[in-house]
Amino acid sequence: MTHVLAPITSIITQPAQTFRRMTLSHSGFAAMIVFSVFLLSVLGHVWCDQTDVYSGNPKLFFVESLYLLLTIIAGILLLTAVIHLSADFLGGGGRGRTLLFFLMLSSLPLWLTGPAACLLKIVFSLSGLYPIVMGLLALWSLYLVVIAIRELYRFTVWRAASALFIPLIFLSGLGGMIILAGHFMINPM
Repeated sequence: MTHVLAPITSIITQPAQTFRRMTLSHSGFAAMIVFSVFLLSVLGHVWCDQTDVYSGNPKLFFVESLYLLLTIIAGILLLTAVIHLSADFLGGGGRGRTLLFFLMLSSLPLWLTGPAACLLKIVFSLSGLYPIVMGLLALWSLYLVVIAIRELYRFTVWRAASALFIPLIFLSGLGGMIILAGHFMINPM
């Protein structure tokens, strides 16, 4: 069992070597565990953030949690497809399934979202620090994603970052245009 869970600890200390080894092994069990714990951490964050709302209505927590989980799962599948397509355009030769496992493993720093939210809000009453802590965890996770893309597709760091950020910028712009188009359709000038 420790052999299967070894990527979870080594992703923190040696991310590039871990992704390189996993490219050859095609094992996704550790990635599934990491992503499952990340999902539980997100639910812990939601519960801690809205305890007063959910304590009177546990069904509301269940419904919102189910919606959130499905949205996150659909999001990581979409992100995998977009990054894989982008990396393919940039000349990479990796596999989409392996990229999905790597993106799941890259969510490891985000395990701390739930505990950080609860500790900063309940124990320390420092909920103002939460955006800073989340920003640092998100940057760490993005770093892991870039390293994962670099190792899987055998890119340079800049090419891996391009494979990640070019489609994200494009999709953000597309989303902004859709929102503006919807606004002008509802409120014509």
